[in-house]
Amino acid sequence: MSNDKDWKELEKWNKERIWKEETRKGYTNFDTTKQMKKLNKINKAFNITGKGVKIIVIIIFIIFFFNVSTIVLMQYSNLKKNIDFPVVDSIEEQYNIKIETISEITDEEENVTYEFQLKDNNEIKFTAINKKGGVTEDFLATCHKYYFEKWNSPNKEYFTIEENITKEGMLEYDTHIEINSFEDVEKSAEIINEFADFCGQMFYPAWQIYLVKNNKRIYPYNQYNMTHEETINRAKEVYKNYFKDEIYN
Repeated sequence: MSNDKDWKELEKWNKERIWKEETRKGYTNFDTTKQMKKLNKINKAFNITGKGVKIIVIIIFIIFFFNVSTIVLMQYSNLKKNIDFPVVDSIEEQYNIKIETISEITDEEENVTYEFQLKDNNEIKFTAINKKGGVTEDFLATCHKYYFEKWNSPNKEYFTIEENITKEGMLEYDTHIEINSFEDVEKSAEIINEFADFCGQMFYPAWQIYLVKNNKRIYPYNQYNMTHEETINRAKEVYKNYFKDEIYN
């Protein structure tokens, strides 16, 4: 009996030992598995984050490349406009003239400054600047000055001359007659007509030539081929519009 009891106690002890061992191993395996899962999650997170960073870097690079390409294309387009813009043809067509190029200078910003002269009158020389596809020139002012200085008339004394050179080297030229009353309009307009007759086909209505009173400008000419009577009547109508109180009181 004693042996049976001892054997049973030994067997019980052995089972407890085995259970404890299995329990310990099971806990360890469970804990290890749990830790591995955490590590896998962290690793995946880093992998996802790394991929996200790569994607962001690629997007930034694409945006940067696009912006740089756009700027380069815009600069090229502006330069091409300057090169391709038909400056000579544009001026000749606008004023119905023929011109020759005396000089052509391109600055650091790709703006081109030209000096031209009329083919049939090399005494008339003027400047044009092709700046970003648009042309500015002083042909009208130069032509106005040339003919006004050539005009040999005692009536020139009625004119006030204003002349200026802009910072770009463009001529500004202005001739006008000061008037005091409605009675002065007809005589003054006739003086401008005399000058227009002297210029002939080279007279341009766009010239800065006008009558003035109290800083109000009256341009007798507003288009080509106007008769003397039309210019006088126009000047009178503009005067009446400006100074209604004087006329109707």
